[in-house]
Amino acid sequence: SVDGGHKSGKTSFLLTAPQPLCVLDVDASLEGVVDQYIGPTPYGPGDIYVASYRFEKPTDPNEAGSKEDQSTWVKTWEKLLKDLDEAVRNSASVVIDGGSEVYQLIRLARFGKLAQVPPRMYGEVNAELADIFLTAQDRNINFLVSFKLRAEYKNDKKTGQYERSGWDDSAYLAQTNI
Repeated sequence: SVDGGHKSGKTSFLLTAPQPLCVLDVDASLEGVVDQYIGPTPYGPGDIYVASYRFEKPTDPNEAGSKEDQSTWVKTWEKLLKDLDEAVRNSASVVIDGGSEVYQLIRLARFGKLAQVPPRMYGEVNAELADIFLTAQDRNINFLVSFKLRAEYKNDKKTGQYERSGWDDSAYLAQTNI
C-alpha cells in the first residue's frame, strides 16, 4: 500500500514493480508517466498492460445517484473485478493506481452514494475489498495499491497532518505500507 500527496511519485514508484505488470488505472494519473516504463527499461522489458476505469461521481456526496448512474457504477465495478481476476492470474505484478477511487466506486455501486450510509451497511463492502487483497496474497504476486492523502481534521480544524483517503482497512491487509 502506497500513500502520498498529489504529484508525490506514487505512480512512478508503482511502475517499477516486476514485469509483466498489469495496471488498473482508476486515478487517471498515468498520462506522461507510463510511457517512461514501456520498452526496454532498467526495470524490465517493458511488459506493461493498462486497463482504465472512469466514472462520474455525484456532485453532492449526500445525494443518491439515479438508477442509471448506479447501474453504470455497478457495471464499472464488475468490469474492474473481472479484469483484476485475470490480471492476478496472468501477471507478476498487479497495480491498482487509485485505491481512493476504488473505495468510492464500490460505495457508489453498492449504496448509490458516498455519504450518509449507516455503518452497519459497510460489512459487505469491507469484505469485498478484503477479498481483493487476500486473493492477491494467495496468488503470490506483487500487488500494489496507491491511495491519496487528505488533510486530517479534529473538531472541524485542520491538524496539519495527513491521513489516507480511502479504505483504511487496507493498511492492515497490506504486507507493507509506504
